[in-house]
Amino acid sequence: MKSITLAVLTLTMSSTALAAPQAEGPIPRSASRAGIGRLVPEITVTDVDGDPVDLAPVGDERATVIALTSTTCPLSLKFAPLLGRLSTADAARGVRWIFVDATGSDTVRECRDFASEHGFTGTVVHDPKLALTWALSCSSSAESVVVDRQGTIRYRGCVDDRYGLGYARDEPRITPLQDALTAVLADREVLVPAMTAPGCEVAPGQGRPSEDTPTYHGTISRIMQANCIQCHRTGGAGPFELDTADAVLANATMIKRVVNRGTMPPWFATTPDEEDHAGFVNDARLLPSDVEALTRWVDEGRPLGEPSDAPLPREFTSSWSIEEPELVVRLPRPISIKAEGEMPYQDIDVPLGNEEDLWVTEWEVLPTDRSVVHHVLVFIVGPDGRRRFGPTDGFLAAYVPGNGHMTYQEGAGKRIPAGSTMHFQIHYTPNGRATTE
Repeated sequence: MKSITLAVLTLTMSSTALAAPQAEGPIPRSASRAGIGRLVPEITVTDVDGDPVDLAPVGDERATVIALTSTTCPLSLKFAPLLGRLSTADAARGVRWIFVDATGSDTVRECRDFASEHGFTGTVVHDPKLALTWALSCSSSAESVVVDRQGTIRYRGCVDDRYGLGYARDEPRITPLQDALTAVLADREVLVPAMTAPGCEVAPGQGRPSEDTPTYHGTISRIMQANCIQCHRTGGAGPFELDTADAVLANATMIKRVVNRGTMPPWFATTPDEEDHAGFVNDARLLPSDVEALTRWVDEGRPLGEPSDAPLPREFTSSWSIEEPELVVRLPRPISIKAEGEMPYQDIDVPLGNEEDLWVTEWEVLPTDRSVVHHVLVFIVGPDGRRRFGPTDGFLAAYVPGNGHMTYQEGAGKRIPAGSTMHFQIHYTPNGRATTE
């Protein structure tokens, strides 16, 4: 049997098998709920020497890591030596580390001694009133936040998974913090922007104080980047672009309407009871604070603000989001899409000709014209020819606007039996322009 990457959503990485029945490791969480894409809060804090600290990178710094620490939390103590090594190594990459006491109970001397003991390279903040912890909406003593050079929050969550609640291992299986830093330094998308960070619970975050009036460059552009332009951009599935100030200004009233009605971003799953359900990693709903900011911005004159506050442009690829695939399965012929009316579902079979079982560890569905593709479902028909098109039996992959690739966790995959056929079910929606997909 052969393990392959197959190109045909990313929810990568969950906690792997743990030692104790009640053990808890890091798992992906909703990026929007984690505040990914927001401007880092403007808040006045001081380091252990009494000097003011700016959370965004300054000078030649290319990124900032804000790491919560504690001299009393067992998990924080376990991670402390690693934080020292990472911060020292990252200094050569132009990354500044800011270490913040997560409990507020440590004295200035205790914070300083703890940092010295573990070789922290960077700025050590004494925050007895937890102002910074609250402003960043942090909830765990093992949480870290990555900020890019324009002050945009790009990652929040654990350092890695070598320690969790009820388990420990010698080496990590995932390293999301360093992966995020590498992506930020290369001006690439962070593939896993939000993870939980098992640790000691800290005071609940109060969120970032809202601006008197939100501005486009400071707030609205980041909401668009985090929630809208994956589809509403040139070459995207959306019917118009929202990746420039002019485009957002032109559609401001409609934006206000659809976000308040909850029709955009599209999300039709039942809202979970947050106390009983962890929620969905790819939850597309806007935060209430984002809806309020968009509404206020539209109602209060749509100010642009300072261009220097704008986030770094978000880059998209027209090719693979996953690693270069080992097997590419193409439609046998182009599909002609008419300009008007309806299109019947297209059902297309592609024999794979595989002489042995294959195990798919990563897949992506890559349309050539996203503007007319409503959705794609991909199934496997076994060598017996029986079509098992249920939600689990025979199902392999799917594409909907904004979501079309998946990487399974280590040791997991989907089997394609020898002699199988791949079945595509494709729904096209004409958009007034005849095209070929």
